[in-house]
Amino acid sequence: MLLAVGLTGGHIYPAVALAEELGREGFEYLFVARSGSILAQKILEQEGWPVVYLDVQGLPRSAAFLWKFPVFLLKQWEAFLLCRRVIADWKPDLAAGFGGYVSFPVMAAARLRGTAVLLFEPNAALGLANQAARFFADKIAFCMTPGGVPKSVEVEPPLRASLKGARDIPGAQAKQRWGLRKDSACVLIFGGSQGSRIINREAARTVADLKAAGAAFSFIHVTGAADHPETSSFYRGLGLSPQEALCLEYCQEMGLAYRAADIVVSRAGAMTCLELFYFAKRCILIPFEKSAGAHQRRNARYLESFGIARIIAERGLAGSLGVVLQEELRRHRGASKPEAAALRKTPTLGDVARQLMDKKNLKK
Repeated sequence: MLLAVGLTGGHIYPAVALAEELGREGFEYLFVARSGSILAQKILEQEGWPVVYLDVQGLPRSAAFLWKFPVFLLKQWEAFLLCRRVIADWKPDLAAGFGGYVSFPVMAAARLRGTAVLLFEPNAALGLANQAARFFADKIAFCMTPGGVPKSVEVEPPLRASLKGARDIPGAQAKQRWGLRKDSACVLIFGGSQGSRIINREAARTVADLKAAGAAFSFIHVTGAADHPETSSFYRGLGLSPQEALCLEYCQEMGLAYRAADIVVSRAGAMTCLELFYFAKRCILIPFEKSAGAHQRRNARYLESFGIARIIAERGLAGSLGVVLQEELRRHRGASKPEAAALRKTPTLGDVARQLMDKKNLKK
């Protein structure tokens, strides 16, 4: 398999999940990433996943479009020629694209050779790269299915084995493993892999106000590196006990954090929403206003349609977060487990990949 990945975790982690799933069955795989991708180097190279890099650029959208667009086309053409050589040498049974501008030349070269082509879209609507590459695809897999997309199929969120394995851990046990009180509601707060300053600061103020008003809950706040010293110092100043407050720079065990949480406060990025979707967690989502194509707002609305999400606009966060979180804490006290799309039985991304490879091999 060739696995073409973009720059973000939403592009890379689903590809890793597919490699884990099919790798256990003896399938070989090669990742194709964009040169200079720090996240790809961190995730793929450090874990020992085989990877080659393509020198491609994103589609220019600024005032410099006229002179940057020819460079964009040239880079895509050069990447396409390199992909043809890789595919000729490697002879993959499947090329899978996960979004980002690397996908287009890989999928085009694969289609030209007659290789099965699978696209995965992590968001609730096709991104620009997948919109272009869809013409080469045999199937387009979604978790947050928008409807009306030809050749689309709904799949279970492709998550890493370490995350999926945590879903069976009882919530009380997960809280205990974090050292938190198991008899009170737990709120998980985070703003993505790099953190979010606006969420960190407003969440900290909200926690302080609710605790001063006597609200009984514990929380795990994952801040990211930049805001951790300031936020952890703020919480220490509130005099909260270790059983009710946990402030982390980074969380290595997100599966365990999701299982401990009764309510999640977060951005609405692709991976975050796939994880919330899988764990069926009630959540308060603050979409990043400058996300491309407003995809975070669309993701949030998709989860809202299943009754598990409340949405707060970033510009209205001050003051609103405390009101909404207080409502959710009251709701939690007598609530049953929310019904969510994650509980439906759907095929895995690996199932769809196997079907495509079997179909192509039968035609040979």
